[in-house]
Amino acid sequence: MNRITTRIKYIAASGSMTILIALFCINSYDMTIYPTRIWLVSIFFILLSMGLLGFLIHEILKLRIARMIVENNIIHIQAATSESTNGQEETIPTVYLEMFISCFGVLLDSKIIKFNINNIKLKGVNIGKEYIMLSYGIDNNTKRIKIIHSALSKEEINHIAEIFCYETGITPTIE
Repeated sequence: MNRITTRIKYIAASGSMTILIALFCINSYDMTIYPTRIWLVSIFFILLSMGLLGFLIHEILKLRIARMIVENNIIHIQAATSESTNGQEETIPTVYLEMFISCFGVLLDSKIIKFNINNIKLKGVNIGKEYIMLSYGIDNNTKRIKIIHSALSKEEINHIAEIFCYETGITPTIE
């Protein structure tokens, strides 16, 4: 979540600098001699500002979802992950990252995987001694994320399964 807030700060700073540069450029030209340049510079900076505003809004919405996941987390762990889409495994480098899992989604550092938003449903949860696998997606397009963590005891696994069942309505399979 820190990366998301940092991106918001950079985008806001870039937008502020864009406005200051635009004002400087527009004031430095003589309106009577270079009217075409003023219009071109103005249009360029307006488009650039609109683009930065779009990125800013996107990151703010992403931060809002990330906060919702963190505030309603079921599990907060340090984990390594691997992802697959319809059987094709894509491995993320096994760096241990802070991970929050909630009924709304997964927050893995700055990556957000949403559930119950935009028709993306959590379809299944498998819990093993050293991993938790979440299956999610829309209709037949199923994705899986395998969260590798330190070994858990049988009591911890049962507790996590109960929390998932209570919070999401999905009964996890315990392996």
